[in-house]
Amino acid sequence: MRRLLLTLAALLVLTPAFATLEVAAPRVRVLFDDPRLEPYAERVAHEAEAALDALVPLFGFQPPPITLRLEDSTDLYNALASPLPRPNISVRALFPTEVALSYRAESDLRLLLVHELTHLMQFAYVEGRGNGLKVGLVGEGVANPPPAWLIEGLAVWTESEYTTGGRRGDALTRGVVESAALAGTWPTLSDVSLSTYGAWPGAQAEYLFGVGFTDFLVRKHGFGAVKASLAQHNAAGFLRPFAASWRRAVGTDLWGEWRAWAREVHARAEARAATVRALKRAGVQKTDTGWYTRAPALSPDGTRLAWVSWPAAITLADVQGGELRDVRTLLADRLPGSLEWLDPHTLLYARPVPRPGHTYSEVFILDARTGRETQLTRDARAKLPAPLPGGCLLYVTDDGSSGSLKQVCPRNPATNTNSNPATTRWRTEPGTHIVGLATSRKGQVALSLWRGGFVDLAFLEGDTLRYLTQDRAQDLEPSWRGERELLFRSDRDRRGVFELYAFKTNAPRHASSLTRTLGGAFAPEAGERGTWFTTLGGRGYDLAWLPEGTPLRAHQPNTQLPRTSATPPAFSVRPYNPLPSLHPYGWLPSGGGVSLFPLGASAELSLLAQDDSTDHNLRATLGFDSGRVALAGFYGYTRYDYGTGLPLRATPRPLRFSVQAGAWPLTPHLSEARETAVGVKGGVTARLPQDTALVTFGLEVGLVHLFGHSGLGLDARADGAVSTQLADPWGYRLKGWRGGVTGLVSATGAAPSLGAWVDGSYVASVDRVGRLEFGVRAGYRPAWPIPLAERADLAALGSFGLTRSFPVELRFGDGLYALERVSLEPRIRTWVADALYLGGDLTVSLDSVLSYGALVSLSGTLGYADGFWYRLGVRLPL
Repeated sequence: MRRLLLTLAALLVLTPAFATLEVAAPRVRVLFDDPRLEPYAERVAHEAEAALDALVPLFGFQPPPITLRLEDSTDLYNALASPLPRPNISVRALFPTEVALSYRAESDLRLLLVHELTHLMQFAYVEGRGNGLKVGLVGEGVANPPPAWLIEGLAVWTESEYTTGGRRGDALTRGVVESAALAGTWPTLSDVSLSTYGAWPGAQAEYLFGVGFTDFLVRKHGFGAVKASLAQHNAAGFLRPFAASWRRAVGTDLWGEWRAWAREVHARAEARAATVRALKRAGVQKTDTGWYTRAPALSPDGTRLAWVSWPAAITLADVQGGELRDVRTLLADRLPGSLEWLDPHTLLYARPVPRPGHTYSEVFILDARTGRETQLTRDARAKLPAPLPGGCLLYVTDDGSSGSLKQVCPRNPATNTNSNPATTRWRTEPGTHIVGLATSRKGQVALSLWRGGFVDLAFLEGDTLRYLTQDRAQDLEPSWRGERELLFRSDRDRRGVFELYAFKTNAPRHASSLTRTLGGAFAPEAGERGTWFTTLGGRGYDLAWLPEGTPLRAHQPNTQLPRTSATPPAFSVRPYNPLPSLHPYGWLPSGGGVSLFPLGASAELSLLAQDDSTDHNLRATLGFDSGRVALAGFYGYTRYDYGTGLPLRATPRPLRFSVQAGAWPLTPHLSEARETAVGVKGGVTARLPQDTALVTFGLEVGLVHLFGHSGLGLDARADGAVSTQLADPWGYRLKGWRGGVTGLVSATGAAPSLGAWVDGSYVASVDRVGRLEFGVRAGYRPAWPIPLAERADLAALGSFGLTRSFPVELRFGDGLYALERVSLEPRIRTWVADALYLGGDLTVSLDSVLSYGALVSLSGTLGYADGFWYRLGVRLPL
């Protein structure tokens, strides 16, 4: 044990955690690895304290200390809060350049942190729980989870109530919700109570419908009713749906409240729809793919239109007037935020690229003739690329405090080689961010600039910035029509949704209104005698065409300027030490079961510890297995893991390692013996994401003694895999291929048991059939996925299966417990050992949701292979 403790101490010293710094504020700590992030970390600390100043009076208690971790390894904007093991938030250190959020908040960080801290306050609100016996179980100090619509709806409500922005009254929220009301696609209360809602707008339903319903309840009953219902929900344990807790606390039927709010939204939408229909400026819808169809881009000669369709793909069609002909997919599984034409045959866009340790946005070109994609930048963190005359291009970068325009010439026409690295053409003032970029054919540059809650249009003329608007409207997605007119979308009609507008460059003070739509108009692209754009409806976005016509009216932008705020005083900055926070936070059952043949039982408990950086993890495990003779069936061990804890990281650590010592269960390879091993083992795993595949490696080596046998034995395993497979929320593979290799040496107490094999699988989805899967495993003494008798050292197994899921939607109450679907997996198997064999099996799974958000599949399998066999299991897609 002494050696183990010394080893763990050495690991703590040698790992990068001691390079981590922390900003210490009264109620929060901000951890960050890069010293260059110190100013941003200071901002996070001040904004978090200010957010708590608003939330503490609302909830009526001070939260426990909160840790915020800054990540600078991704260009995908988000933040993630978790009450476990202790209240913490993972914050991604960047500005939301390409995110469908309201930009009206004076501080992007304030809005983000009010939202995430609301989650922590809500889960720390344990009123009604009582003072019952506490046994140290993980999560027993956390409030019962309410429905998904309230978790996210409450956070969006506070972000809107306590900042100048927020999504509660945003034009995009209004468009999504009112379009659903008019189209008859309004979800049920139990639909938005579950985290698995699959219809449009998908995961956004709990945010956008959630905030509307939360606001309706607060307006009608007050915020105290929400707190009272949460207290009742805590008191109910896990047996009473939230709707029943609401009735006990408030006295009304929550389903009736939902219907009343739906009627209110529908009436408001119908009133606006009457005006929209009368004006006849909604355009003509040209696609029916819905969801995130976006980014129309007309080729320089005006004969082809490219766009991003759904399911995710870059699509191309010929254009004749306002009609699309010969629609074809250029490149599947791509979802860039915008498209441009670099030349008559080349599309230009940016998209995130996963790499080991980071996910950065990079610039790509796509040959429209061949469908070949080429990456132009490396580690550029580039967004919103736009072409310049002569084959050069601009793109946007942002360091969290200001934005920059970079220029690069990707190809030298004379030598067909790459040019020099990108140069900075222009940089904004601190606190200003570029959220839109458009270039004309002759190289004029138009920008959408965010400044303290204002999003304004401006021309960049050399190094001089000339603003076209300075008002409270969000003016986004600029696009040129020729050289004298600028199209854009805006919410300057505060009663409606996003619409399209136009400026004449020689009369920039008058914005002409082009559209009046039901759900909103986005991404304008000038065509011959009209405009292409995307329109928002009840099933998502679709392409639409607006013929030329007389603008509806002119809008006179005002000259209101954004407010500036004083720089707050600095908090102390110090090195972070993981040891003080590396203490137990609870225990969990970590194993166990009952066996009928032979009769027996097993149980296992683990005490867990984790530091606040989430990199360092300790586990002490005690267990009992009646089928093991050594130590009367008892065993116990301690394990240290680096980089494998409970972090909500955008990019997991690419390299992880572990050390384990003690006594633990061991079943040797291809053996039915149930041994108990005592010793030590260490492991290293690598998770190396690539652009279109995930590469993993693992190595674990142990030196063990098996009770009842003499001497020490080697127990080791090495494996590697490459996979492009994607999975659904329950963990079923949807499509793609996987290939892997495994080798092992297993201690047996006698001669080591060896094995080495390769395996692979391919999954394809077929409409109205299901998901087809082909699998193979072959090698020297391979481990089988089904019970087979060992007949030969060299063996191979192949399988062909089908997975088909059938919606059921059996829900208890408002979805507290839900059986969402039943999945059937028939499979035929054949294997070669000393002869050729044939078998098959059928798995039936109940794909369920517990407590509104915990996904679990209960499965049973009956098969034939060397005789009949069965298996019962639980799948937890963690």
